[in-house]
Amino acid sequence: ITFNPLSNVIYGSGPIMLTATASSLLPVSYAVTGPASVAGSLLTITGTGPVSVTASQSGNASYSAATPVVQGFTVTPAALTVTANNASRPYGAANPAFTYAVMGFVNGETSAVVSGTATETTTATSASGAGTYPITFSTENLAAANYTFNYLNGTLTILGGVSQTIIFSAIPNVTYGASPITLTATASSG
Repeated sequence: ITFNPLSNVIYGSGPIMLTATASSLLPVSYAVTGPASVAGSLLTITGTGPVSVTASQSGNASYSAATPVVQGFTVTPAALTVTANNASRPYGAANPAFTYAVMGFVNGETSAVVSGTATETTTATSASGAGTYPITFSTENLAAANYTFNYLNGTLTILGGVSQTIIFSAIPNVTYGASPITLTATASSG
């Protein structure tokens, strides 16, 4: 049996066509151990970890059984990206609840395969001035079989231009030469 080595793959890779041949030209059969399944000569990845594929040919009336050949490879986890969603708020308001999105699922999987939580924080407080502030992950406790996680920060934008009002009482009429008038207008912004 001639059975070329199999390369390592990432979880979510498409099926692998196995191409072992027997010197007798009789059909080769395959058996697999590890996170994969085989149907005919098509190997489908089902998880991460080491996979071992054995190619066999049992012979017939003219040929004896061939010595099986084993090829192994490793399926590495796919990477998910966890992105802190950008947020904004007006100046002087409390920070909003932060959220994140998880992307990069393969094999039709969804966030249902993810367990744990990630929490986000920012350096901005309700007293922080208008501008942008990073939203970072203070805990990164997400887990999922067959995946690793990459965490990306977001941005909190504090908007200026909060409405304010001015209180300015009417000034009485005066005669030319009167003493200076003290003006007492105040703004709600302080």
